[in-house]
Amino acid sequence: MVSTLSKPDYNGVKNEAFKVLGTLDPVLYPFHHRGHTFNDVLPAIEILAKKLGIYGEDLLILRTGGVLHDIGFTVKYWDNEPEGVDIANQMLPRLGYSSGLVEAVDGIITATSVPQRPKTPLQKAMCDADLFGLGTDDFWVSGDNLLRERIMHKDEIPFGLRPPKTWKEWYKEQLKFLERHHYHTQAARDLRNKGKMLNIRKLEVLLSRM
Repeated sequence: MVSTLSKPDYNGVKNEAFKVLGTLDPVLYPFHHRGHTFNDVLPAIEILAKKLGIYGEDLLILRTGGVLHDIGFTVKYWDNEPEGVDIANQMLPRLGYSSGLVEAVDGIITATSVPQRPKTPLQKAMCDADLFGLGTDDFWVSGDNLLRERIMHKDEIPFGLRPPKTWKEWYKEQLKFLERHHYHTQAARDLRNKGKMLNIRKLEVLLSRM
């Protein structure tokens, strides 16, 4: 459908994404439900954008990619970034986004695939916003929710990547993930590296007692 809008309607994108992501039942998606996008990632984007001096069209691209980065979960559970891109390609032109903007947003969505491999400054900011909570106390509740979610969707996950069967195994995986992870922007490193190191030490202590 050809848009009749004179400029990109970001609020329209937010409203549509809010409705679509609302179909993810928090009971079945205790981590990747709508709250992760709207309560965690979007506020992190605003913090990082301010620190990094991202504004104008770049901020529009980053915000739009952020609001759509997990929308592929409404289609399938694992490796769903291509589905998210498909949804963006259908939604954004209708809401006034040019082909260049859509392509940039597609890159933002694709970059959030784990392991993260962002190439542009905006993709790096998005990846850091997506994992901003690794350096906060929210890491613990979010991590537990992620394990519960993966257990419920284990049949949709490739066999070799299915969730562990014990909490000890999970915490070992979490520790390995935190140790290997690095934030891509200096702003995220300044804001979250200290908290991430604290969570690493807490995991080490916890595992030593299990």
